[in-house]
Amino acid sequence: MNNSKKHLFVIGNPRSGTTLFRIMLNSHSKMTIPPECGFIHWWYEKYKSWDKKSSISEFVTDLKSSKKIETWGLDFSDLERFLEDEVPQDYEELVFRVIEFYGQSKLNKADQHILGDKNNYYIKHLKEIKEISPEAFFIFLIRDPKAVFSSYKGIQKLKTVSNYKPELSLDVVDFIDEWLKNHKNILNFINGLKKDKFLIVNYEQLVVNTEDDLKRTSKFLDLNFEPGMLTYYKTNDEPNGLLDWKQKTLRPPDPSSIILYKETLTQDEIFKIEVQTKSLFNRFLNQQHFE
Repeated sequence: MNNSKKHLFVIGNPRSGTTLFRIMLNSHSKMTIPPECGFIHWWYEKYKSWDKKSSISEFVTDLKSSKKIETWGLDFSDLERFLEDEVPQDYEELVFRVIEFYGQSKLNKADQHILGDKNNYYIKHLKEIKEISPEAFFIFLIRDPKAVFSSYKGIQKLKTVSNYKPELSLDVVDFIDEWLKNHKNILNFINGLKKDKFLIVNYEQLVVNTEDDLKRTSKFLDLNFEPGMLTYYKTNDEPNGLLDWKQKTLRPPDPSSIILYKETLTQDEIFKIEVQTKSLFNRFLNQQHFE
């Protein structure tokens, strides 16, 4: 790993605010976290033995076939030349150099200190992510599961022509089972991390006390807070094909979203989610995090 740059993974259950948070962080002049594309995990098995003799051309060809990479708008010929200028020594350096290229070519960031990856499905592959980047930092977004399920319902009602609309279960029992499984995976994973390697961010606190949470996150990453992070919606780089269900990223934080579930969920759904998830949710809220 290039010691001058830190590697970061932002992870959370679907509809937990990870895209909003990604865009906030990406608004920092020294941080690059591109839109979703799980290529870092997808190509690990094929290229994990990467060395300087490996084929950059073959890797770039494979990268071009990655789902959602087309939404980044990269010039792959320029990317290939960028990688060839300083051939990565291993797989970790290879994939994070792709993110560095995105920051330079699409965001005009010349001095990037943090290179990050935001993909929710990594919840199921945390061990492999740690193998890819052993010294990486992790930020986990945690949101009230009642609000998460409410957001699931909203997505399914959404009319969109996008090919990327997520398929999410509307069965409350299935939702609870999946939410518990995902968050137990996270909890088990962070129990094996050093305390200075992970941060838990609560969505509800983020939208109410945005500046405080972004200052805390900046400190965790050893960066100075930048006020431009609060006006993230002005520099939002989320692809148009994904914005239909991410409209809130185009506006300032909306504290009213915290209690919207009271209007969209039945009392039975609220009760079932509360009973089954409250204990685990509170464990995350009470975790000792980075100070």
